[in-house]
Amino acid sequence: MAVIVHRKFRKGAIVAGLAIWGLAVSGAIACLMKWEFTPGPQQAWSGPAPIKGNRWRLLMVAHTECPCTAASLEELRDVLRRSGPPLEATVVFTGPDATPTSDAANVKYAQSIPYLHIEFCKESEAVTSYNAHVSGQTFLFDPRGRVRFSGGLTTTRGEAGPSVGVDAIVRILGGSDETRNAPVLGCALETPEKNP
Repeated sequence: MAVIVHRKFRKGAIVAGLAIWGLAVSGAIACLMKWEFTPGPQQAWSGPAPIKGNRWRLLMVAHTECPCTAASLEELRDVLRRSGPPLEATVVFTGPDATPTSDAANVKYAQSIPYLHIEFCKESEAVTSYNAHVSGQTFLFDPRGRVRFSGGLTTTRGEAGPSVGVDAIVRILGGSDETRNAPVLGCALETPEKNP
């Protein structure tokens, strides 16, 4: 009889353990999904309109160390490929290694994109000059200097692929008179201070 009780207890313990494990995995997946699809704070453009000639201008503000930025840069490459030469695009990098000689993977990747201008600024300037708080924040200006798009180019953090942001920019550059916003999914532009 003791053997039968022991087997029942063992079987119950295994079932309970699997149930707890399943709940833990489900909870972890839910937390990751929430993080992956929750946009960062998005603000309106606060700087002067970057007018240079009679051209469309695109400006992306990005962090050198954000792992999500590679996907935003990949989408930016796609926008440049689909839009052609009338678009002048600039990425402004911020972060601890935001210099022209940076070895950061995001800077190296941006340097490989044809016709892309690259600039660097301090983290505080990214917030005060551009009112950008999240890596990947992108602004599209028409030839008159009006903001026609503000937002991100990816649908989830760190994942390239079809997105509302890229589609909106391509439509606007193709003649649509819409003005659009899209969520920005990336890391904070200000590097958290490390405790000593």
